[in-house]
Amino acid sequence: MAQMFMSKLSANERMALWGAVIVFIVSLIGTSWLTLILAAAVAVVYYLKYSPTSNITWPIQVEIINLAISAIIGLLAILGLLGLIGIGSVFGGLGFGFLGGLFIVVLVGAVVNLIGAGMMVLGTWREYQAMPKTAPPAPPAPPAPPAA
Repeated sequence: MAQMFMSKLSANERMALWGAVIVFIVSLIGTSWLTLILAAAVAVVYYLKYSPTSNITWPIQVEIINLAISAIIGLLAILGLLGLIGIGSVFGGLGFGFLGGLFIVVLVGAVVNLIGAGMMVLGTWREYQAMPKTAPPAPPAPPAPPAA
């Protein structure tokens, strides 16, 4: 079942889904509960988009929904990493002695979370750019010049 689902995804959607899996796993370990929920939401939206039994009329395009969710996750990942680096710098360098080395484990988790969020944002942005654009209606043709 998972192989059939993954085969339906484009390369950009697959990259965004793998980023969501990375963020989900790192969030389970302990970075943020909000990124956990949002990463699961991206995976659920992709599943519902390609589910054979799903007949959903989306209010806007799926690409825009996933891009917005991924952008929020990316912003939270950047803010989390910057906050963690700020805390570490207060307690001496990068905090190599802070909390007995636990800081380095948390820092690696925040960096991996940022990498997964970057994969999500990049994949959904590329998918948004590949989305067919709706062209505005053509202006009416100018009136013909009067015959002399």
